[in-house]
Amino acid sequence: PHWLGAVSAAGEPFGGVFAITAFNPLGEERPHTENMASNAEMEAEIRRLCGSPGRTWWHGFGFSSDWHEKGFIIAAPQEEVVALAGKYRQGAIYRYYRDPEGAAPLKRQTVPVLLPDVDADVAVWPCQRP
Repeated sequence: PHWLGAVSAAGEPFGGVFAITAFNPLGEERPHTENMASNAEMEAEIRRLCGSPGRTWWHGFGFSSDWHEKGFIIAAPQEEVVALAGKYRQGAIYRYYRDPEGAAPLKRQTVPVLLPDVDADVAVWPCQRP
């Protein structure tokens, strides 16, 4: 996809870009309105976090056939993104980075925040639109 190069370049100084949300803290289902309110608060903090030169962010989301969760993609230092995720009681975040072996365009690493033993790396092939 046309966006892959720009996103990868933005994340290079930070070892990748990070996917984060304020939805459903520690996996506990919450009403959509509460999740959206938490995401709005998180967005204000992301705007401040990415106010420094070289940092940026985009709206993003996670999905499957029966699930959709709004969130953000952030190009900033991992330790700062992990701290923000912890503030919103997230168990983990995702780090997307170029596959150094070239087997796939990207790798997705699960980065623990408040839950241990959630780390995993998987190959990712981006699509134009879900």
